Amino acid sequence: MAKFNFKKGDIVEVIAGDDKGTKAELLQVMPKKNKVIVKGVRVAKKAIKPTEQNPQGGFLNKEMPVDASNVRKVYLALKPELQAALGIANTMQTPKLEKVIISVGCGFAMKDNKLIQSIQDTISNIAGQRASVVVARKSVAGFKVREGMPVGVKVTLRGAQMYDFLDKLISVSLPRQKDFRGIPRNGFDGRGNYNFGLTEQLIFPEVDYDSIMQIHGMNITVVTSATADRDAFKLLEMVGMPFAKGRE
Repeated sequence: MAKFNFKKGDIVEVIAGDDKGTKAELLQVMPKKNKVIVKGVRVAKKAIKPTEQNPQGGFLNKEMPVDASNVRKVYLALKPELQAALGIANTMQTPKLEKVIISVGCGFAMKDNKLIQSIQDTISNIAGQRASVVVARKSVAGFKVREGMPVGVKVTLRGAQMYDFLDKLISVSLPRQKDFRGIPRNGFDGRGNYNFGLTEQLIFPEVDYDSIMQIHGMNITVVTSATADRDAFKLLEMVGMPFAKGRE
């Protein structure tokens, strides 16, 4: 199960159900049940018994709990909290997510166009955006690579698609890994960007086991505007990235 990363008062966006797209405040959180109550979301009418003060009884509108996987924090709500945590005076210097890059090295499939196409289709389905095939810029005899041969597949996500992918990755895909204990903390490059790898594509719900030709992994790069790894770590932690326990 993904880390429960909500508290009362957070501003969240509903990402599933009839109220999808609604942005509102959290009225109550229930970590043990992995549920939250969102203001104005999943409202039900509750009957009120007649009393001496209200002999007629009636109905009361009451928000019902929703699963935490159906909501996500809105970054704008995180910004003041992140700014305070990092001790930044100027709000414009607060780190933010810029883009996410998903890439697959396809050296094992250079001579198999059908396999390259299968990998491209798989990454496109996972990302929700058409992936592109990367070709070799020059020939390298030692690796039996000729200029123009396909050597990889990649896709770059920004904006809403980036947040949608990260939410799916954090809430659904990563917890589906066997014996998952968090992603490594040592994937930062010294300039505020984070890299980590996945061993197989089957953890994503869009992937149909019967339709893939070969199991393969992928590399995911999260690019931030932070200039220090410490700031980038705090940003990703607050977004909900499930880092393994240990030192920062």
